[in-house]
Order: sequence, then C-alpha cells, then structure tokens
Amino acid sequence: LMPIGQGSGGTYRTEEGGRARLAGAFGPMMAYHGPMGNGPSHYFTLPGFAGKVGFISAMSHSFCHQCNRVRLTAQGFLKTCLQYEEGADLKPLLRRGGSDQELLALVADTIHKKPVHHRFREDGYIEKAECRGMSQIGG
Repeated sequence: LMPIGQGSGGTYRTEEGGRARLAGAFGPMMAYHGPMGNGPSHYFTLPGFAGKVGFISAMSHSFCHQCNRVRLTAQGFLKTCLQYEEGADLKPLLRRGGSDQELLALVADTIHKKPVHHRFREDGYIEKAECRGMSQIGG
C-alpha cells in the first residue's frame, strides 16, 4: 500500500515483515535475479510456487535513485512521482494541436524536473502532497 490518498496517515509494514510472514507460511524465500521487467520491484521465489513474488517497498527500501517511472493520468497529466502533485498537464497542448516536437519538449522538460526522492517518511511533510489514491492516478 503506497502512503498516498487513502493509504496516507496509516502505519506501514516493512518488506522484511512481509517476507517473514510469507516464509513462515510457505517456506524460505530465495531472491530471484532473472529478468522480470524494468521497474523498481525485486522478486523472490517460494518453494512450490510457479510464479514470483515481487516487492516495491517505498517506505522500507527507498528506490528513488533507480526510479524510472512516470504516469500519465486519464486526464492527461504527466506525473513524475507518486507522492507529489507535480508534473505537466499535456491536455492543453494536445487539444490545441501542438506539434510532436512541442509535446516531446514538454515531456522531456517535465521528466528533467522529476523529484530526486520522495519524503514519505518525513512526519508532517505535506507540501504539494498527492491526495488521490493509486487507482485514480493510474497505478
């Protein structure tokens, strides 16, 4: 559960705690280093499981330094970080018939301004904080 929208203000559990519960129920977890996509998740195998279990642990294992994600909302807003409402509204440019070059320039500029890290663990940090939940953002 990401600490935004309905998930904000609650307590969080560490990845280690989740892994310990799974291992207690299903056996030892082994790190999986094979190809599984290009996102921030890291994966484990469990005895007898056909698939892998992946963790994206924003609170207990910050991955900001390797984050390669942006999101385009259904409203045409390009978000550069889940925590912040920062980004760029692409819809006006698209509606007025902006060129591909203008769109590429706006996207590149927005990604260039992507925050260096989130501040989920900083008590009371609310400047430009995201209020919507993951399903409203496209996560």
